[in-house]
Order: sequence, then structure tokens, then C-alpha cells
Amino acid sequence: MTGWGARPGANVVLSYHRIRPAAASTGIPEAEGPAAVGMVVHEDRFRRHLAALAGRYEVVPARDARRRGARRRVAITFDDGYADNAVVAAPALRHFGLPATFFATTVGLEAGTEYWWDRLEHALLSAAPVPGRLRLRAGRASIEMSAATLDERATAFRTLTKLLRSSPPTVVEDVVGQLEATTGVPLVACDAHRRMSAAQLRELAEHPLFEIGSHTCTHACLRSLSRTASRRELTRSREVLAEVLGAPPSLLAYPYGAPPSVGRRHRAEARRAGYELAFVNTAGSADRSSPTAVHRLPVVDCEAEELLASVDSWMAGS
Repeated sequence: MTGWGARPGANVVLSYHRIRPAAASTGIPEAEGPAAVGMVVHEDRFRRHLAALAGRYEVVPARDARRRGARRRVAITFDDGYADNAVVAAPALRHFGLPATFFATTVGLEAGTEYWWDRLEHALLSAAPVPGRLRLRAGRASIEMSAATLDERATAFRTLTKLLRSSPPTVVEDVVGQLEATTGVPLVACDAHRRMSAAQLRELAEHPLFEIGSHTCTHACLRSLSRTASRRELTRSREVLAEVLGAPPSLLAYPYGAPPSVGRRHRAEARRAGYELAFVNTAGSADRSSPTAVHRLPVVDCEAEELLASVDSWMAGS
């Protein structure tokens, strides 16, 4: 696993994204798409993760991650609000009796729209024809990349993903739109990329093991936005979730969550918006974290033994 080098601490918050059903396939080669960069964990491995975590640690809700207990503590969270969280992950969590927090964006709850990186996946890594040479405009910059082979398209996917995660929403939409126009990929959401509906969020929130948190409105990089726009991302998403769930969420996970995308200003904005805890995706001890920057460690598609070894090593400070 990657991203585990940090000072020792008693508590770890884990960050998952998509849980792929055992029989599902997007048609994207596993070694090339989001699974290769830690966005997807397979259902069978996820269940083994849960069994292993339950056997070794006290698994607590994310809101309790900063509190130390008699045993070493782990909290489980999910970002982006994919439908597989409700359909695949939640039943597994209920089976093991483990709590979890699901952070959802609010724009497109019922529209079936895909995130930009999922649209990018379709455009570059599906069976759609792609020119051997890609020429794109990203704001004032020109981008030229080879895309004649699957390996080159996978490299282009990773390069564009890295670039666009810190770009303003207008640039993101423009670049992805250029690719979709070039490849002719239709703007239709697939089941693998479907996001949770309002009804699914309510059903999760009603279960005593689960909690819903905000992941902002649109998943835009907060640092790329004006002060007014970033504040609206934080406040409006909380208002929408209050309408859906009957009460405003008190937990937030920043989009992307690494230092380049979240600054001191955004942490202050989160506090003023009413969030009790806000989570980042950087390694560190949860119980030593600031309430507006609680550390989390991303989980990749590894076997349970590797996950436990990494967590144990980090907790021991090695």
C-alpha cells in the first residue's frame, strides 16, 4: 500500500471510494483504469478487509476517530457517494456490524450525471476510437499526448486526472468535453459510475451504523474557486443534505483532500459553515488531528494482510 508513512498514533481513519461488485465490469482493463490508482476496491477484498479490521481493532464511527479508547481504533469512510456504497458496501458493513460514514456530493443526486474522471475514463479507456495523437486546450495551455496504444491512453488518463483535479470547474468541463467530442462517447451514465440517489442516502442515514456527511456540492477543487464559490460549496451542500435527510450533516470530507486542494482559508470556512469535523486525505494520526483537518489514509485494492500490516506498521511508528 502507499501513503502510510507518518508519525505514530493510536487511531486511523480509512478512506474508500468505489466498491466493485464481484460480477461487475466496466470494460476497462483493471490495470489501466481507476482501480490502478486506488479508486476501486473489489467486493471480495473489501469483505476480507472488514473481517480483518473487526478482528484486530475497535472500529468506531468517524466522529469518534479523534477520541482514544482502550483499544486501537479504526474508522471507515467513503468518498464521492457512489451507488455501490449503498448496494455493495453497506450490506457487507451490516453483516460485520461495523459503522461507516459516507460523504456525498449534492449536485446531480437524481440526474444520473457522472463525475468528470468517470467521463474521462469512458472517453480514453473504453472501446471508443481515440486519435493516435491528442491535442487539447486547458485554459491558456496546450496539451499534446500520444494515444495510439492502450498504454499511452492509460498514461494520458493519469496525466489529465492529475492536471484536472486542481483546475477550475470551467477548465475541467472544457477539457473533458473536448475529449468526448473527439471520441464520440455519449453522455450516458453507466451502472458502475452511478451515484447514490436521495432515497439511498436517506436509507443509509436511518440505519444506526451509518452516517452521511458532505463532500461539497460539485466536488470542485476548493483552492481553484473564489471565496464566494468555495463558501457556497460548503454551505449549500449542507443545506441540500438537510433537506434530504431532515438534519444538516456535521461531518465534511474536502474534495481531493490533499494540501494543494485545501488551505487554511477553507478549513476556517468549514468551521463557520457549521461542520464539527472535516477530513483530509493526508497521512497522520486522527487523534492528533485538528477538527478541521482530520487525517485519513486512502485504501487501495490490496489483500487484507497487506492492509493490516500497513496499519500496524503505521500505528507502531515504523
